[in-house]
Amino acid sequence: MNRVLPASLLAAILAGCAMKTEKFVAYTYAPARFTAEVPSDWTVIPNPAGDTPGTQFLSPKPSGARAVRPYISVDFYTTDNARYASLAACLVEGTREQPGRSHGPIAAIQVGSLTGQEYTLIRPLPQTPQSAPKGRLSERTVLLSVEDGFYELCFTAPEESTAAHAEAFNRFLETFRRQ
Repeated sequence: MNRVLPASLLAAILAGCAMKTEKFVAYTYAPARFTAEVPSDWTVIPNPAGDTPGTQFLSPKPSGARAVRPYISVDFYTTDNARYASLAACLVEGTREQPGRSHGPIAAIQVGSLTGQEYTLIRPLPQTPQSAPKGRLSERTVLLSVEDGFYELCFTAPEESTAAHAEAFNRFLETFRRQ
C-alpha cells in the first residue's frame, strides 16, 4: 500500500518542526529566596543593594529604536518592609484607579504550594523626550503570600506582544518555588 501525505499536512508538520522552542534554565536568587525557570537568552538584573530583594529578567532587545522589552520582575516584601504593610495593601495600590489605567478582575491563584491573588493592569507606555513609543503596556501581577511576607511577580510587555512572550511567564509560574 502506497501512503502519501497531503501537501497541507506535510507543510503543517514541517512548520511545527521549524518553530523556535525557547530553552529555559533554572535560576535561583538567594536574597529573595526563590527559584524558577527563565528563558536562557533573557538578561538577569538583580535589584540594587538596599532595595527590596528581587530581580528582573529582560527579554532580548526587540528591533526598532522605540521598541519596549518585555520583562518579568520578582520582588519579595518582608512583613516589616517600608513600602507595603501587607499583600492586601499592595493589591489596593496596584489596582487603584488612575487616569489611563484599567485592570481586569482580581482572581485567586495557586502557584506551587503558594496561594495569592492576580490581576492584569493595562497602562500607557512610558513617554520620555528621547522615546515616545505608541501603545499600551499589559502588566500581569501575581501576589503570593508566604509566612514572612509576600512575593510580587510581574510580567510586563507591550499589549500587542504579550501573547508572544506569555510562555516565558507561564513557565516561570509553573516552576516558581520558595527556597
